[in-house]
Amino acid sequence: EINKNEEINKNEEINKNEEINKNEEINKNEEVNKNEENKEFLQEKEIFQKEKTEFLEMIKKEKEIITIDKIGLKKEQDLLSKELEKFQREKDEFSREKSLLLKEKDEILKEKTFLAKEKYLF
Repeated sequence: EINKNEEINKNEEINKNEEINKNEEINKNEEVNKNEENKEFLQEKEIFQKEKTEFLEMIKKEKEIITIDKIGLKKEQDLLSKELEKFQREKDEFSREKSLLLKEKDEILKEKTFLAKEKYLF
């Protein structure tokens, strides 16, 4: 009976130890899996951060290009405005000259008409 009890106790102890070892192995495997998942997550996070940084750099460069383009367009617009002002002044000057010439032409026609009337009368 004592041997039987000792055998039972021994078997229980073995089963208990096997269960503990099994649980420790499971916990160890779970820990390894968690560590691998964390490692993968950190790698994906690093890749994402790198892509995000590259994207932000690209946006920064595009903004710089746009700013340069805006400055160029502003300069071009200023030049065109100056040219337009110059053209408008030239147009105004031409209009004044044309008006003076038309007045002169009118005076000449009046004088011709007057001379023609005098010639006709004599």
